[in-house]
Amino acid sequence: MPENVTLLDRAKKDLKNSIVVLQNADDEMDYDVSGYLLQQSVEKVLRFLLAMRGEEFPFTHDIEKLAEFADKKGINIPDWIWENAITLTNYATNTRYGKQLVVTKRRLELLHPKVQELIDSVELPKKSDGCLDKCFGFPQNTG
Repeated sequence: MPENVTLLDRAKKDLKNSIVVLQNADDEMDYDVSGYLLQQSVEKVLRFLLAMRGEEFPFTHDIEKLAEFADKKGINIPDWIWENAITLTNYATNTRYGKQLVVTKRRLELLHPKVQELIDSVELPKKSDGCLDKCFGFPQNTG
């Protein structure tokens, strides 16, 4: 694994792959994969934003919990994340374990540009900001 890959880099790659999978989808299982990758992208952006502030973040795939945690730390969470938090979390949990979940092409097409806007809005830290160690890794608060 490359050393200089940030959580934001991973979020960008997850979004790109989500879009590619959706563009080439030929069945609902592909929609599940696209949804899973989309959720991973949002999760990693939220973790990156927390890491940029030097915050440890909870180990969870629950977008609502991560958003609440980030909000308490002063990070502005876009309304669309609050409105789609449960759906995004279900993309990560239910689709992995074969639970019935309808991931629709239309919903994914609506969310892709919103996630891209979120990624584009993140200002990269300067080396002097002191967050780079955490921004490259996966610090977590398990307690």
